[in-house]
Amino acid sequence: MRCGEKSMNRDERFSPDFPDDVRNALSHYDSISTELGNRFRDQLESTIEKIRARPESFGFTERPTRGAMLARFPYVVVFRVSEQLILYGGCFHAGSEPSRWRRRMESS
Repeated sequence: MRCGEKSMNRDERFSPDFPDDVRNALSHYDSISTELGNRFRDQLESTIEKIRARPESFGFTERPTRGAMLARFPYVVVFRVSEQLILYGGCFHAGSEPSRWRRRMESS
């Protein structure tokens, strides 16, 4: 889905840094094996689809930011949701410094 497309009556917007987050994770997993990289891609797509379908079902990392863990990978998609918009702030390793995603969400 492209930035600005509708999601269950909500627009979606991805942080300009979101593609870099995904590229960095994919580079790591692809360097181990292409199959592992493909599994990461599939899990990321699945997680975003779940967010689109039911964004309020995910817990808060810190209000108003929510987090959705990828299945079988130690990554979390951080996002905010309003009646009109889902704002995806990034895809971070679960063990990364929280100040990284906090700064990004504040600037979005």
